[in-house]
Amino acid sequence: MNNRATDRFVLALEGTSRTTPKTSGAQDNQNESLDKSGHASTNILSPSHEDLLATAPSPFLAPVIHDPIESSTQASPIIIVAPAESPETTNDAGEGTNANWTSSISKTKDSLKVTGRFIETLLKRLPDVTSGNPAKIVLGLAKMIVEFKQGVGDNMDAVERRIVSVAAQVETVVNAQEGWRPGSEDSKSIERFQTELLKLEELRKECMIRKYADFENDRSRIAEIFETINEARVQFQIEINLQVSQDVHSIQESLRRSLLKDLEPSHLADHKYYLEGEKKEVLRRVVCTPGTRERLLKEIVSWARDPDSRSPTIYWLFGAAGTGKSTIAYTIARRFDFAANDVIVLGGNFFCSRQFEETRFASRIIRTIAYHLALRCKAFAKVLSDSGRFDTIHQSVRTQIEALLIAPWKASESARRVDLSSSSKFLFVIDAVDEIIDNGGSYFLRSLLDAIDMHHLQDIKFFVTGRPDPVLRAHADSFTDKKLYSLELVSRDEVQADIRMYLGTALPHLHHNDTEKLVTAAAGLFIYAATVT
Repeated sequence: MNNRATDRFVLALEGTSRTTPKTSGAQDNQNESLDKSGHASTNILSPSHEDLLATAPSPFLAPVIHDPIESSTQASPIIIVAPAESPETTNDAGEGTNANWTSSISKTKDSLKVTGRFIETLLKRLPDVTSGNPAKIVLGLAKMIVEFKQGVGDNMDAVERRIVSVAAQVETVVNAQEGWRPGSEDSKSIERFQTELLKLEELRKECMIRKYADFENDRSRIAEIFETINEARVQFQIEINLQVSQDVHSIQESLRRSLLKDLEPSHLADHKYYLEGEKKEVLRRVVCTPGTRERLLKEIVSWARDPDSRSPTIYWLFGAAGTGKSTIAYTIARRFDFAANDVIVLGGNFFCSRQFEETRFASRIIRTIAYHLALRCKAFAKVLSDSGRFDTIHQSVRTQIEALLIAPWKASESARRVDLSSSSKFLFVIDAVDEIIDNGGSYFLRSLLDAIDMHHLQDIKFFVTGRPDPVLRAHADSFTDKKLYSLELVSRDEVQADIRMYLGTALPHLHHNDTEKLVTAAAGLFIYAATVT
C-alpha cells in the first residue's frame, strides 16, 4: 500500500466526517470515484457507518481498502485491522461527533501508515512463502506473522516468542539439511514434520485467498502447528543423534577391523584374553591378593598418576624368577584398564611368554600396543591409519617404535587436546620381556629407552617388568627419564608378611604352625606359595 492510497483513504474519512448522518440516497452515488490509474476507489465509510460504529460490539473497525499498488490491474481488497473509538454523546450541533471523528481520523491515518508499510513488506515476503521448500514456507509464514504483529504493536506475548523460537530452529534444520534427502529408513518424525509443514502451507493459501493476515484468529492454529513441529524437531534431533552415534560406531568398527588386519596384533598377549585349557595352566594371570604388595603397588600407581612433566616416562621393575613380577604387572594393567575417570588409563599391554608363538617375539609388542592405543584414542587411530606404514610390522623393533607409535602419537597431539571423549594420558604395561626369545627382550627395552630419551614423550608412560640384566641396567643408568626398582630391595620381613597373607587367604583352614613352615620354605618366592596352594 503506497502513501497516495493512504491519503485517499484518509480524505475519504475526512469527507465522511463532514457529512450529516441523514443524507439522501444521492449522496451514496458520490462514494465511488476514480483514482489516478482510472480504477474505481470505493469510499470505505458511508454515512450509515456512523450508526453501525455506535453499536458495533468489537473495539476494532475493519474497513476494506482498494489499492492499485501502482499496477494497471484491479487490486483485490486487503482487510486492515484499524483501531476506532466509539463516539461520545454529541450536542445538537454535532460538535462532539466531529471532534471525536477528527481524533479518530488522525489515529487511523497513523495506523494506516504503519500498516501500509507492513503490507508492502508482506508483498515482498510472498516469494519466500510460496517457495517449494516446505521448511522455507514455515520461515516465510513466521516472518509474515511477526512483522504484522510488529506493525500494529510491540507487545510480543508467549505465542509470538514461541513462533520466533521455532522458526529459528526450523531455519537451523534448513541450513543443516542443505542438499540432504531422507531415505526410506528415516524415522516417522520426518513424516510428522512434513505433515505439519503442509498444514502451514494450507493456512498460507487461506491467507492468500483472503488477502490478509488475520493474526488474532489464526495465531492459535499457528501456535499449535508450531508446537507440533517443535516436538517433531526434538524427536528428529534425538533420532539423528542416535543415528550419528551408530554411524560413528560403524566407522570405528570399520577402522578397528582395518587396523586389526594391518597390524596383526597378538590377542593372547592381552591381559583380558580369556585363558582356558593348556593356556590357563601355563599362563597364571591373577591379581595380587588383597593386603599384599600394598606399598609397592601404591608407589607404582603414584608414579603412573603423577602429572609432573619431570616424572619418569618409564618404570622398570626387575627381579628374580618367581618373585611375583607378572602378578604385579597384571594387577597394574587391570587397575588402569578399568579406571575410566582416572588421570591416566591403560593404553596398551603385552604379556610376554616363550610358551606361545604370538607372545615370544619382540616384533609383536609394538604392533599390539599400538592397536590397543588406537582402540582407546580416536585421534591416534586416525593418524596411524592415514600413515599407511603398516609394512613396518615386518621390520626392526626400532623402526616399529618410530613408525607405529611415536610418529603418530606426536602427529595427533593437537587433535588429542580437543578430544574430550577419551583420556589424554595413557599407560603401557609390558610384562616379562625376559621371556622374549633370542635375547630379544633386552634389545626391545634398549630400543625403547633410546626412543624415550630422544623424543621426550609427553602423556604416555611405560611400566616394564623383567629379570635383572646388568648390561641393560648399565645402559639405563645413563638416562635420566627412567625409574628403576629391584624387588631385591624389598625387605625380607615385608616379603614374608605378604606371603603369609597370601597363604592365609588361599588356605584359610591351615594351622598357624603349618603356615609358618610354608612361609619359611618359600624363601621370598611367591611362585612357591602359589604352587603349594
